Amino acid sequence: MTFMPAPPGIDSQAASTPSTEPFYRRHLVALVVFFAGMGFLAAPWPFETKAHAVMHGLCAQTPSHSFYFQGLVLPFDGRMTGIYGGVLSAFLILLALGRHRAAGLPSSGSLVILLLFVVAMAVDGFNSLLTDLQRWHPYQPSNELRLLTGWMAGVAIGTVVVMLVGMTFWRSPRVSQRVVSHWWLPILMVLPNHSHPTADRNGIAARLLPVFPSCSWRPR
Repeated sequence: MTFMPAPPGIDSQAASTPSTEPFYRRHLVALVVFFAGMGFLAAPWPFETKAHAVMHGLCAQTPSHSFYFQGLVLPFDGRMTGIYGGVLSAFLILLALGRHRAAGLPSSGSLVILLLFVVAMAVDGFNSLLTDLQRWHPYQPSNELRLLTGWMAGVAIGTVVVMLVGMTFWRSPRVSQRVVSHWWLPILMVLPNHSHPTADRNGIAARLLPVFPSCSWRPR
């Protein structure tokens, strides 16, 4: 059996032909998000109740670990608020710096800083667990520290996600471009947390200095 080659121009004609898929299939994700949002807003319960129900699967929502706004407990506790805030901060800063296609590993200095960020959250989380279990713990936990260490870990997670997107999503990834090229850039990503309205600036710094004596900065 012999196969005849396809006539020239067939591929280009197919590529230029408009998609025949129905509208709902081409915009399925957008439609699901839209109707889910409309259903959330239309549900006949208070907004706080709905927000806590929707986000319960993403956060333990422990009241003693959460911030309050105008007497209402927020749906995310301090640590989860920090993690998602740190991820968003890393996304925005790296996107502004044009690193969305970067596929190179962080520099050695920034990699050490990112690892220390994750270790900081692990230490603070374990310290908080010891406190909840009424065991000996090295220092008194606080929601401000949960927010800060969660933000630090979120920056590390967001940086890794941006790098993985650069490696796999783009057809022409910039392999020679480091996703983070300077050791101070991860610290820059934590600065938005410093202006968070619920953060006790001097209190956070003063509590962190005994825990991380190698830090070179001091509270204002």
